[in-house]
Amino acid sequence: IPRLVGILQGDADPQVRAEAALSLGRFVLRAEFDELRATDAEAVEDALRQVIAREEEEVGVRARAVEALGVRNKDWAHAIIEAAYASADHRLRISAVHAMDRSCDPRWLPRLIDELSSPDAEMRYEAAGACQAIADESAVPYLTPLLEDEDAEVQEAAIEALGQTGGDEAREALEGYRSHPEPRVREVVETALTELEFGQDPLGFKLGE
Repeated sequence: IPRLVGILQGDADPQVRAEAALSLGRFVLRAEFDELRATDAEAVEDALRQVIAREEEEVGVRARAVEALGVRNKDWAHAIIEAAYASADHRLRISAVHAMDRSCDPRWLPRLIDELSSPDAEMRYEAAGACQAIADESAVPYLTPLLEDEDAEVQEAAIEALGQTGGDEAREALEGYRSHPEPRVREVVETALTELEFGQDPLGFKLGE
């Protein structure tokens, strides 16, 4: 931890600092599950928070720090995500949605649902991925239109999100794409339907195998 914190705070290369921030994220996850000493957790979180607050820091480094803290279920962490999401900087807004993904917290669903219709493909992709992590059926009607998204990665992210979320509405939407003309889409749909069936009845799925 001290070595990574030192790199984050002092390396001359912003890409290296960004990677250090990302690497510290695994310790944030351990802290969230009480698997890290309090002093170590404090050192990691303080270092990341200081980087985020340093406006002269490269935006890519600050963005990675936001993502690293996304998993932390604390009011101050939620405030960091909110501030990044409200930023005028596109990279920080993307990092905020990625942090929402890491949090798996339904509190972010209203914002994620809004971003599913964003004109920006990268934002739609991140929002669909976050919906997959949260797996709340209320997002299904907003994910379904992305099955026709012009961006292949967004389309696949929506398919995967529907498979992970499950429910009758998600199944019906995916079933309609089993005969899609593109083999790539058919393959992702079949995988998603398998995931959906397993998620709804894991024991029955295993016995059926």
